[in-house]
Amino acid sequence: MKNFFEIYDRLIENIPTGIKVTGGLQHLRWTGVEANGNMGIAHTIDVDSVPKTMPEDIVGMDLRELAEFSKSWNFLEAAYGVAAINCYYNTEENMKKLGVFDNKGDAFDVYQEKVKGKKVAVIGRFPFLEKRLGDICDLKVLERNISKGDYPDSACEFILPESDYVFMTGCTFVNKTVVRLLELSENAHTVIVGPTTPMTEILFDYGVNDLSGFFVKDKEQCKNLISNSEGRLVLTSGELISLSK
Repeated sequence: MKNFFEIYDRLIENIPTGIKVTGGLQHLRWTGVEANGNMGIAHTIDVDSVPKTMPEDIVGMDLRELAEFSKSWNFLEAAYGVAAINCYYNTEENMKKLGVFDNKGDAFDVYQEKVKGKKVAVIGRFPFLEKRLGDICDLKVLERNISKGDYPDSACEFILPESDYVFMTGCTFVNKTVVRLLELSENAHTVIVGPTTPMTEILFDYGVNDLSGFFVKDKEQCKNLISNSEGRLVLTSGELISLSK
């Protein structure tokens, strides 16, 4: 069996040692990590299951050490780990180096023309999906907490190999489903979407075609929004960005 955590190890090994964590917070919707003047966020999956091994106080930890917890099967710890990864990659400085462009609209609006008449699978329940895409493509939404019209996430084994486009939430890095989902999507145009998405070209080595993510510009505003358990309002504290292979 190949190394299940290879994609995580690749993300972590690029983070230099010696960068100290200066802050962190976790609330119902979002988890945030600060280091080196930057801030990364990840979606909080509120499941405190297997025993924690992460220190209670993360301030002073090495950012790379904290990023290792992205591999934890305790998803509260994993959210801190993915936020640490994003604290390193999802910065204004790195985005300028990569030449990313501002995402002028929601990721699904940007792809409307491309997905017309195609088989489209979306992992995760995003707002107004049917309104945006329902009339122009063969849309299937897969969700763990299913609502009317959704497919259960276990249907991914059947749906993704037959899809032309696959959009998956960056939360899949927290719950570890990203590994299998990328395998199943190898024949599709694959896009990882949302503020939890690590914005790095490393992911292109694993079958990803496009990244649609976020970086924090106003850390204080972001921390206030996280503390108030705000949802999409957290996006007002930074910029939506896109990176293509």
